[in-house]
Amino acid sequence: ISKNGFPEQHVDQLVPVTAGKTATTAQEKKYRQLIDIDARSFFFSPDIFLVKKGEKVTVRIHSYGSHSFAIDALKVNTKTTDGEITTIEFTPEKEGAYRFYCPIPGHSEAGMTGVMIVE
Repeated sequence: ISKNGFPEQHVDQLVPVTAGKTATTAQEKKYRQLIDIDARSFFFSPDIFLVKKGEKVTVRIHSYGSHSFAIDALKVNTKTTDGEITTIEFTPEKEGAYRFYCPIPGHSEAGMTGVMIVE
């Protein structure tokens, strides 16, 4: 446990995704270039989503409280306003798993993180 009372976490910013085939592909992959995310204390919902490389992604954050949305590897860092919807657009050019989080002190440590997978 860290000084601020939250569990310490080690999270890599970018994790390569392999292009190997799985033995069973019963479910079709669902890419979502428009994502609605609820930002609450202290989680994002959904906290994982899949997008296509090289295509514009639009994230609409529905904020319940004072939060921010950041993806360091893509230089995204936007404040959100309580009770409002904040729209963020970016285009990921590299495949991988990108961590998103709320950079307000204590929020990501409390679990306000997620992963965007780019294929």
